[in-house]
Amino acid sequence: MAEAATAVPAALVRRGAQILAAVSHSVRQLRLNGRDIQTLAPLAGEWLLRGAGADDLREALVNGLPQPVHCPAALLRDRLVRKRPEIPRQRVAAGPPLAPRVAGMVECRGRHIQPRLFRPEADEVLCGECREEDGQAAAHAEITARGAAAVRAVLRRG
Repeated sequence: MAEAATAVPAALVRRGAQILAAVSHSVRQLRLNGRDIQTLAPLAGEWLLRGAGADDLREALVNGLPQPVHCPAALLRDRLVRKRPEIPRQRVAAGPPLAPRVAGMVECRGRHIQPRLFRPEADEVLCGECREEDGQAAAHAEITARGAAAVRAVLRRG
């Protein structure tokens, strides 16, 4: 048990002490002195380290209290040890780490209000939307040029 108490970061031990003090002040049967709070704080901090929240800890300490409580410090120590949550399991990766979603993406050189990333097919520098706009602009330019040539031809004849 001493190993677990020393492995708990100081910030969590302090937070555990705060939670214990709050419980001690709000629940008459669980009055603790400062020394008891400091002794039990690493156990409470271990709960936090294991992912329990302040409400989880408080609930485990105050629910179903015997009447009367003869020794609050001993009762809380027992509950902190006996009801301690399990150590969260580490997620095991099934394979090599995944590449970030933006790996292989480039920034479009088109006119955008904000930078736009896209995954190029070859040596493209424009996103699909900009390529489509460029294609439409080129098509419109070609149509306009043909129309202008037709107008000039009509004007020359006339």
